[in-house]
Amino acid sequence: MRNSHGSLSASRWRAIEHQARFLQLELWNSRNSLWKSDAPNDPIDVLQPGVALKQKGYKIQTVDSLPEETHQGQRIKTAGLLDQDNRVVQISRAFSRQEQFFTSAHELGHVVLGHDGVRIHRDRPMDQVGWYKDQREHEADWFAACFLMPAKQVRSWFGNLFLTEHFILTEQTAFALCTKPIDVVMSRFRTRRDLSIALARANMYGTRPMPSLVELFNVTPQAMAIRLEELDLVADPRPT
Repeated sequence: MRNSHGSLSASRWRAIEHQARFLQLELWNSRNSLWKSDAPNDPIDVLQPGVALKQKGYKIQTVDSLPEETHQGQRIKTAGLLDQDNRVVQISRAFSRQEQFFTSAHELGHVVLGHDGVRIHRDRPMDQVGWYKDQREHEADWFAACFLMPAKQVRSWFGNLFLTEHFILTEQTAFALCTKPIDVVMSRFRTRRDLSIALARANMYGTRPMPSLVELFNVTPQAMAIRLEELDLVADPRPT
């Protein structure tokens, strides 16, 4: 497994992943009391950062927008705000439902990982290009990825959907994914990320309609693509 969230040491990112798994197990074991008559039957369905934040005493507010930040002369929208003194998390509706979901998990990461030292903490969207993130931001991103996309569940669903533990682009798999010959498909997928995003979004493979990984885990294609690469489930279509 390869961690792409900054320069975290192997021991640190394993510790964060362990904390995410522990919280997942805690939510699963408490699902009857947390959800009562609507208790989930699927482990994926308990991966609700809003529920976990409320369990930890934080109030969740969804707002139309949050104060913007200025970075290198550009205005950057704020995705989430964590007010630790008042135990309030605000999530901006200016972003997609999946981005809001990831931002909630990111703020949950700050809480679980004990990132103190600031009263109000504003977060940019995960995929904001060119924005410097400090160590705590990388840790919260990594926690969110592990919490929303558990390795075991992602690997299991990936294998069920694409009939492999490591997707390699061949004549057969290219046609199953895109119903096009491999030379046409190769012209579309110039990088590993291109292929990973296509797999994250795919709702048909061969003749089988299926739920996409994006739909199953309620994340953006970009977030799921990064996770697939971290778990080494996708081969580079243009190996050197």
